[in-house]
Amino acid sequence: MLKDVVFVQPLPEYRLPVRFEDGVEGIIDVAQTAAFKGVFEPIGNPDFFAQATVKAQLGTVCWPNPS
Repeated sequence: MLKDVVFVQPLPEYRLPVRFEDGVEGIIDVAQTAAFKGVFEPIGNPDFFAQATVKAQLGTVCWPNPS
């Protein structure tokens, strides 16, 4: 079963420390897991990447709609 994300804090170099509802936490290197192309292109901008938050209703990391 998937666990909800309850905490995220954007760091430099496209890293995201995340904590899940069951207490498991770690740092995700987004640059190593996603190509900044297509719908992911905006998060390649460091200022936009820094706007990452948790969407509590969905239990996931999200960014503002860039349009």
